[in-house]
Amino acid sequence: MSVQPTPAGVPATQNQAPLVEMRGVTVTFKRVVAVNRAELTVGAGEVIGLLGNSGAGKTTLIKALVGLLPISEGEVRINGRAMWLSSPQEARTYGIETAYQDLALLEDLSIARNFFLGHEPLTGRRPFRRLSHRQMVRHAQEVFDVMGMSEMPAASRLVAELSGGQRQLLALARALYFGRQLVLLDEPTAALSDNQIEMVLGQIEQARARGTAVVFVTHKAHEVFNIADRFVVLDRGRTLMSVPHEQTSLKEMEKLLISSRFTMVQEMAAAVAHQFRNPLGIMRVSAEMLRDDFEVTDRREHYDRLLNMIIDELCTLETLITNYLDFARQRNLRRERVALSALIQDAVAQLSEQSVDPARLILEVPEELPEVTIDKDLMEQVVLNLVSNAAEASGEEQPVVISAGKNGTGNTWVAVQDFGCGMDERTRKMIFNPFFSTKTRGTGLGLSIVHRIVEQHGGTIEVVSELNQGTTFIISLPVEEE
Repeated sequence: MSVQPTPAGVPATQNQAPLVEMRGVTVTFKRVVAVNRAELTVGAGEVIGLLGNSGAGKTTLIKALVGLLPISEGEVRINGRAMWLSSPQEARTYGIETAYQDLALLEDLSIARNFFLGHEPLTGRRPFRRLSHRQMVRHAQEVFDVMGMSEMPAASRLVAELSGGQRQLLALARALYFGRQLVLLDEPTAALSDNQIEMVLGQIEQARARGTAVVFVTHKAHEVFNIADRFVVLDRGRTLMSVPHEQTSLKEMEKLLISSRFTMVQEMAAAVAHQFRNPLGIMRVSAEMLRDDFEVTDRREHYDRLLNMIIDELCTLETLITNYLDFARQRNLRRERVALSALIQDAVAQLSEQSVDPARLILEVPEELPEVTIDKDLMEQVVLNLVSNAAEASGEEQPVVISAGKNGTGNTWVAVQDFGCGMDERTRKMIFNPFFSTKTRGTGLGLSIVHRIVEQHGGTIEVVSELNQGTTFIISLPVEEE
C-alpha cells in the first residue's frame, strides 16, 4: 500500500468563505484571561505569520483552535460552518495538522511510528488488519528524502536517539505532509540551524503551492516575513492588527513587537512606581511637619539644614516617579492637521518668562511651511521641553535658536539649538534613554518621552553636539498628502 498526501484544498476566491475564522475568541485559565476576544482569519492556501512576544497568547490561540484548550467565549468557523473542535483528532478529519512547540513525540517509539501517529497505514483483511511497521519505515524514509532531510537517521531508529533539531524536523515533516487544508507551526525554527530553517521555509512554499494554508507562529518577524501573505499580531491576548504583506515592512513589524514588549515592561514598572509614590509623599509631608511644626532650640540651623536636604531629595524622587507614571501611561494620538509655523508659535507663547527670557529666543520659521498631521498637544510639549532644556543648557545671555523648514525628501523639520557646553559622545548616545539625565536636580524622563512622542508620529529625532560647541536637536516629521 502506498501512502500519498490527501489532495489539498483550492486557494480561496473572493466569494469563497475563509478556511478558518476565529471571532472574539476568549480562553481563560481559572481567573486568568490568556486570550481576550482575539480574531484570526485564514484563507485557503494562505501563509499567515502569527506574531507576538512571549506570553502574547499565540500558542494558546492555536491550541484552542484544534480543541486542546476550551474556548469560553467567541465563535470558530471552518469552511464557513460554525463549530468548536473537541480534539486534535477531530481537527485531523478537517485536514488540520499541528507541530507543537513541545513537539508531542513519543520517545520509546520509532521515528516512522511517530511520523504516522494518527495516520497509521494498515495491512491485511478485516477483522485481522494490523499496523505495518515495515511500510511506515519505507514511506517515512521516502518523505524525508523528498523533503531534503538528509541528516535524519534511519526511520526505524527510536526517537529517543534524536537530537533536538532532528526532533523538531520530524514534527514539522509530519505536520507538513499530512496537513491537507491547514498546517499550524508553533515556533517551528526554535532548535534548527540556518540550513534547516531554509529547508522548512521551502516546504512551506510548496505547501502553499498545493493550496494548503500555513500559520507560522513566531516572535521573530524576520523568520516569516519573506514568505507570509499576511501578518496577525497578538499583544497580551488581543489581536493588535492584521495586515497584508504588501502594506507593511520588516522594520515596521519588528518595531511593533519591540513596542509591545516595552509596553509590558512599562505597565509592570508603573505598578512598582505607584507603590513608591505614596510612601514617598508621606515621608516628605512628615519631614515638612518636623521642620515647620516642632520647636527645636538646640542647633536649630543644623536641624533645618538636614530636614531641607531630606525634603529636597524626596521631592526629586517624587518628580522621578510622577514622570515615570506619565511615561508609562498609554494614550491614543488625537491627530489633526496643523500648520508647523503656528505650532511653534503656540508652543513658544506658553513659555513662562521665569523659565526662558523671551529676548533670548530667535525664531527662524517660515510662514509657508506645509501642514503636518499630528497630536497638537503632544507636539507642543515636545517643543516646550526642547526649548526649556536649551535655555537651561546655555548661559543666561546666550540665545536659543528655533528653526524649521522642509528637506529634500519632503519631510518637515524643526531644530532647537543652544550655545552651551555641549555633550561628549557617551552622553549623546544615552540622552534619549529613560532615567538618563545630565541634570543634578529634577531628573526624569523628559527626552525619552520626547523621543517616544516623535516616533509615535512616524518621525525621527537626532542630536548634534560637540563639547563646548552647543547642542542641536532636530526633529523630522512626515508630511501626509491630503
